[in-house]
Amino acid sequence: MEDDYKDRLLDIDVLITLAVEYNNNLEKFISDFALDPPSNQIQQESKPLIGQLENEALTLSTVHSAKGLEWEYVFIIHMLDGLFPSERALENIETLDEERRLFYVACTRAKSKLYITMPSVISQYNYSIFDKPSRFISEINNKYYHYSLDEYTKDDEDL
Repeated sequence: MEDDYKDRLLDIDVLITLAVEYNNNLEKFISDFALDPPSNQIQQESKPLIGQLENEALTLSTVHSAKGLEWEYVFIIHMLDGLFPSERALENIETLDEERRLFYVACTRAKSKLYITMPSVISQYNYSIFDKPSRFISEINNKYYHYSLDEYTKDDEDL
């Protein structure tokens, strides 16, 4: 049993409370929580941070939620083959093309700079290992980007 199981149970209680309000409409529940763009209404209801300007805010978004929005700087993370595009997308050309379109959407959300990052390796519970850059990166003309390999070791005490 996990050490933080009590906290996880509280999270499940909150999820159940939210789900009940959707009267068993799973499609709407998932749509509202997973696919809808970030809402300004939420920002208006919360108190602003003292001394923080609106343009200094950090917005975390899925690629699906980012459609139609733009930010000065965009970070696309985990760009490893098998993650983006996903393993499932590699099985079917139509699904792979849809993931390519989503990658394009993500890339075009940046007004000033786009950062595409990836770890050197990710292993998952089902023993999948992802260690190759996304095939989508090789489709970008290299005159449009700068590649940097930053490796940190245990000797990097300043981190």
